[in-house]
Amino acid sequence: MVDEDGHYTCDAGNDLSGLNVLREGNEKILNLLRENILHKEVYVHSYPYDWRTNRPVIIRSSLQWFIDTNSIKTAAIDALQKVEILPTRNVEGMIAQMERRPYWCISRQRSWGVPIPVLYDSDQPVINSELIDHYKCLALKHGADFWWTLPLDELIPKALRNSLDPETLSKGQDILDIWLDSGLSWSSVLGGKTADVYLEGVDQFTGWFQSSLITSVALQGKAPFSKVIVHGFAVDETGRKMSKSLGNVVDPQFITRGGPNLKQDTAYGVDVLRWWVASHGLQHTTISISNRLLEECADNIKRLRNSLKFLMGSIDDFPEYLVLDPPPLSTTDKYFLLLLQEFESRINDFYRGYQYNRVCTAINNFVSNDLSSFYCHVTKDKLYCDGSKSNKRKAVQYVMYHALNTLTKAFGPIMPILAEELYSYHPHRTDDSSPYFFEFDKLQPIHLDIDNVEKTELKSCFQLVKAIKENIFKEMPINLKSSELKCILTVDSPTYDSLKLLQEDGESVNSDLTAILQVSTVILNKDEGIRGYSIEARATDHSLCDRCRRFCVEDSNDEICDRCKDVLEVLPTVN
Repeated sequence: MVDEDGHYTCDAGNDLSGLNVLREGNEKILNLLRENILHKEVYVHSYPYDWRTNRPVIIRSSLQWFIDTNSIKTAAIDALQKVEILPTRNVEGMIAQMERRPYWCISRQRSWGVPIPVLYDSDQPVINSELIDHYKCLALKHGADFWWTLPLDELIPKALRNSLDPETLSKGQDILDIWLDSGLSWSSVLGGKTADVYLEGVDQFTGWFQSSLITSVALQGKAPFSKVIVHGFAVDETGRKMSKSLGNVVDPQFITRGGPNLKQDTAYGVDVLRWWVASHGLQHTTISISNRLLEECADNIKRLRNSLKFLMGSIDDFPEYLVLDPPPLSTTDKYFLLLLQEFESRINDFYRGYQYNRVCTAINNFVSNDLSSFYCHVTKDKLYCDGSKSNKRKAVQYVMYHALNTLTKAFGPIMPILAEELYSYHPHRTDDSSPYFFEFDKLQPIHLDIDNVEKTELKSCFQLVKAIKENIFKEMPINLKSSELKCILTVDSPTYDSLKLLQEDGESVNSDLTAILQVSTVILNKDEGIRGYSIEARATDHSLCDRCRRFCVEDSNDEICDRCKDVLEVLPTVN
């Protein structure tokens, strides 16, 4: 009753014949019905609209070409179950979509595209092996457009010209569904191999992922991919999808280069955009983008840059030969290297699992908690105030050297520009240095010669010290800072043995334990009569050192501590 142009045919009656269904045809039908209406009201219902033009459409039955997916559905699902799908929450959804897959209509009625090369004789398709072989030769010689450009008689092979009458034949005008084109990309790209990864958005469950799977299983009995990685779709800050018609599409160059008014529309640069993608792209179905999120990403990178600048400045005078022959390491140095090793291992695992959001989270946590708040804070006194030849200072530099390189290799795949910038200023850089000389999947191992027993002892020791530090702040007099405290720890034997890793002497102003607890002095007393430890925090009887700014001067008549005196004695005199 409706032709290909959307007009009623004569089968609909003389009153409607030739009228457009959605325009004058609609009005004509309403007029025909008006005399017989018993009741009229507004009824809201769903109706199909074209998403590009936002205009109503009609659904019309027509002859099409189909692939019978039922015949290969079971084999396709079996093949899909052998594929690693990431994030894993998408596994059930992708299999369910395949189970519900209807017949696949592969023909389209468009004015351009890859033709379906079928001849029709009195509206009946003519298909045989001789024609298919002939079309293959013509496609190889003339390209896919041979169907549109060659005359009809050239489409008929010589062997069939006696049995086919060109007068009754016509060319098919249908084109192939573009998903069949893209779904067959494996056949021309992979050369019989299996792709390591297919990467696309969540909408491709019924698109490229599925069309590739169906065609590959049908033609070669296996999936074309080993892994499928599914990313989300960008939405604006209100949760609406990006659409040109809505005018809410964010141009990536607007993020990287900024808008006309840079004070209002900040130029964040490529690294911020890449960090946002890595942080949010895979773990959610919809990915929100807003100034708030971009500012958050920029702040993350700023904190990272500040830590990298501190590390690079700290190793400026570090002799490179010590990388292979490090000085004796303190317990704190060893513990941080252990944390660095574990961080390195986690980063490798996250990259191998395509968990880029967890890479970003791990970097943020490591920089904020383990590097800045802990190690850099605890060791900066050695770095700033020990002598330049001091083994303690060199040990700290050795650790920071590895921290800098490991961090760079950790964020390098996400922020290559920052990695290149850092290496261009690296004190040990050679002319051909680049972070891309490193294999990111195998971060340079850190040499830490300790066994599992010592690792356990280190972790137990620092967990204990963390608890002690929290309790010191509870016991601390209100009118004093922690740096002005003398801390007397009375402990049992197991606790004493653990804390001796950080302080060998019974009383010290320069031990690692003193630095970690952020106090002036620590006195360690062993008492078999108690269980665990007790804390007494009182004002120190030491004076402030004018050089290192710590309360560690024993003689009140002195202006600097003994350590600083030794350092100043070997410094050259400035006239």
